[in-house]
Amino acid sequence: MDRALTNTTAAVFMSALDGSIVLIALPAIFRGVHLDPLAPGNIAYLLWMIMGYRLVQAVLVVTVGRLGDMYGRVRIYNSGFAVFTFASVLLSFDPFDGGHGAMWLIAWRVLQAVGGSMLTANSAAILTDAFPEEQRGFALGINQVAALGGMFIGLVAGGLLSAWDWRAVFWVNVPIGVFFTVWAYRTLRETARRDGGRVDWWGNITFGVGLSATLIAVTIGLQPYGGHTMGWTNPLAESPHLAWTPPPPGTAQLLLVVEDIDVPLARPAVHCLALIDPAAGHLESGALSARHPGPGVRVLRSTVGRGYHGPAPIKGHGPHRYVFQLFALPASLDGTPVDRVRPRALLAAVPAPVLGRARLTGAFER
Repeated sequence: MDRALTNTTAAVFMSALDGSIVLIALPAIFRGVHLDPLAPGNIAYLLWMIMGYRLVQAVLVVTVGRLGDMYGRVRIYNSGFAVFTFASVLLSFDPFDGGHGAMWLIAWRVLQAVGGSMLTANSAAILTDAFPEEQRGFALGINQVAALGGMFIGLVAGGLLSAWDWRAVFWVNVPIGVFFTVWAYRTLRETARRDGGRVDWWGNITFGVGLSATLIAVTIGLQPYGGHTMGWTNPLAESPHLAWTPPPPGTAQLLLVVEDIDVPLARPAVHCLALIDPAAGHLESGALSARHPGPGVRVLRSTVGRGYHGPAPIKGHGPHRYVFQLFALPASLDGTPVDRVRPRALLAAVPAPVLGRARLTGAFER
């Protein structure tokens, strides 16, 4: 019983401590990887250094607890100690600088949170199995006090250790983690009968995706966008600002076609089809949104075009050329059933040859 209490108390203490130890140490950590987290475009590194650990714990703690009931609480707990310690070692050996260095830390913090979730979710269950009913409250109380203490001590320890070396913030877990991992594997034994239930994978995936999407939206909203100090008006993939010379006399309507001509298909991929009032001499950024088009713009919901969604070539395929083609039509297509036809059938619906054509090509790569 005493071994179970000592080991699980150390585990929840370490898990809680690591959730808060980086908060005070963040300035030293980012100085160590030579990155200004408050510079435009870098705030995401700062936010996810903090939120990534808590996000993973919030999503996984129920799932790994259920896995402990199914496959053995001690087995999941011991694996969690090993994962936590392994991630702590890698965190302290960040070989990169700048954004790559920050991504290294965020990625291994996520893995560390996986181990911490395995520890936190199963420590109380192990104590419940190890202690009789009359002593169970005492054991669980000590366990929870250790967790609260870890959160507060982590703040102090982060400040003290980062003043010496930012890597020490992660080193502190390594000797403790190695010792208690070995001790846990040697001393803890399964005492509870395994439950053969199942995990609600769809529920957990939905919860994880929803919570992650919320935090990603917060991250985007807190970054500068355009002329604003924050990015809550950022539509993520808005169309560029387009301008053109006055169309030829007799133009009744303008047709805009946006195509990716380097997509690995037999024909170019159409990204947008839109009918534009010829009185408009330009389009503001975002005017080709399918939901909220600009004045005088009608975005066609064809079989392939559903509003402009920005250049997005497949990763690793090199630069792709995106062509913006503007056609001056002698007759309006309003009132004709053009919303469900293929893009090349649109020009065939015009009763006379087009009066003019403009073309703009830009290359994009990711």
